[in-house]
Amino acid sequence: MVSNEIRTCGIALGALLHEVTEEQAALLRLVKTNLIAAADMAEELEANMPCAAAKCGLCGPNTRTR
Repeated sequence: MVSNEIRTCGIALGALLHEVTEEQAALLRLVKTNLIAAADMAEELEANMPCAAAKCGLCGPNTRTR
């Protein structure tokens, strides 16, 4: 899902923190924080927004067990 991709990008930025100057690290930390917040919002949207596949019961809030 999109939220996982965003979250992965944020986490990947954290791996670069020791490779850059302190000023650059501060910027990366800010971007990482914003990406994680965006991932949280995307996850909330993904959980509450039915998709086209939800009509057949494959995902979304209308998921049926088979």
